[in-house]
Amino acid sequence: MALIGFCTMIYGSYTDHCKRSVNFLLFIPLIAVTTLVMILQGQWIFAILSVILFLSLFLDSSEMLHFFAVAAISVIGVLVLLTYSSFELLLSWIFMIIFAFMGFREILFGKGDIKAAVSIIYSMALLSVYAGHLISIPLPFLFFLNLGIASSLAFSWAMFYIWKVTGKFGFAVKFSGKVDEVKFRTMGENGNIVAYNIPFLIAISIAYFITMASYLTGSVA
Repeated sequence: MALIGFCTMIYGSYTDHCKRSVNFLLFIPLIAVTTLVMILQGQWIFAILSVILFLSLFLDSSEMLHFFAVAAISVIGVLVLLTYSSFELLLSWIFMIIFAFMGFREILFGKGDIKAAVSIIYSMALLSVYAGHLISIPLPFLFFLNLGIASSLAFSWAMFYIWKVTGKFGFAVKFSGKVDEVKFRTMGENGNIVAYNIPFLIAISIAYFITMASYLTGSVA
């Protein structure tokens, strides 16, 4: 499963860097294999909820139907997992729905980024790693922390790149010159406000690689 995750994220990062887009089918193999593993380990309730949540991410993120669908499955999932599941799976579910809500109207993350984050958390929901050989840390929690750091670096890079191209600091700045249409998007009535399209899948991949390295080595320290 880790091999599928690594291959998926490497290819996804490449396409996100080159095109700022990711094929919507890219994460299905990881979801399918994880679902099989979950069922074999008796976690079929969590598997069903996670697959439904993942499928809801294919709805138009600009429509309220997307929001209400995610909200409904989120509440149902919390209630069911509180009754029938473990703390680790409930924690994983909470992180998954946090990212699912972040995809609404794609204000911060794109749909591909959200599918990636949800798929990754789902794939590592049953895994944990030891800190100092004493404390067991659920892998989704460690991934969430690593992604926070990687995202901060991505935002810093975006501000630097905007300054390099336009000579101005900010996430969205006024600029009347020509910019790369893949790397930048234009906004405003006259199209004179530009913002850098951050390839967030690279940040997500880095967080995933670091998290899995901690798991494969058996410790975060």
